Amino acid sequence: MINCPKCGTAVREEKAFCHNCGSPMDAAKAERETPLPDFGATVLEPQRRPATPPPPQPFVPPAVTEFQPAARPPAPVSYPPAGVALPTPPSAPTAGRRKSRKIGFVLLVLFLMFLAFVLAIVTD
Repeated sequence: MINCPKCGTAVREEKAFCHNCGSPMDAAKAERETPLPDFGATVLEPQRRPATPPPPQPFVPPAVTEFQPAARPPAPVSYPPAGVALPTPPSAPTAGRRKSRKIGFVLLVLFLMFLAFVLAIVTD
């Protein structure tokens, strides 16, 4: 913490301006409240980067080579001989009808149970 040279308010060292009066904090003019103890630590400065970045490298396209076919040709596609029936998967509408029948049956049972419940309440 250092004292502001204008108003004397204690301000953190890293702040550039006083939070009380707004005057710029000059490290040469500011006085320390208490001197920092020397612990014998070594302070390492970070490496400074060059002011100008290195020029960008020009783009060099990769060398164009001639097309080379694969080492072996692809395997031929084999078809079943004529007149042989292929197995067919079950048709989707049949499976869909079965499912919709089950759902319809469940809904019918639930409706009948609800109807019986309502009639039991009304007749009491």
